[in-house]
Amino acid sequence: MGMFAGADFALNRYAKFFIVDSSGQRQPLTELTPEQTDLVKRALNYPVRPNFLAAGKAIAKRDWIPRGEPRPLALVDSKGKKVGVAAETYYWMAPFGLRPPGEKWKWDLQIEYWKLSYNPLTRRAHSNLVETFVFKPEEL
Repeated sequence: MGMFAGADFALNRYAKFFIVDSSGQRQPLTELTPEQTDLVKRALNYPVRPNFLAAGKAIAKRDWIPRGEPRPLALVDSKGKKVGVAAETYYWMAPFGLRPPGEKWKWDLQIEYWKLSYNPLTRRAHSNLVETFVFKPEEL
């Protein structure tokens, strides 16, 4: 087993974040603060639940507001070209100041951990969902 035994490293990993309300509707978090971004990078370097929980706690310290109107998802082909829009729409959630000290987080936070991989036979890269972490309000 040599130094170059695998090509799995932080640049091939990413995470998606969603606030999940009581009806199960997910709203994506589209912007993170520098502190949150740093915690996510650490979690992606060593992707275990406690590290994603640390990022989740930093996210729960903030208030989140929708940016504009709900937006549809863009549909793209295998070359990344836009081919249409999906029927469902989502708010893009952005941080808006610190949450007041006595106010509790009320929603589930869902963090999806993804990996990119490359198939040399097809010469295509694709994403694989590795794990979904769900953090309840009482954990955050």
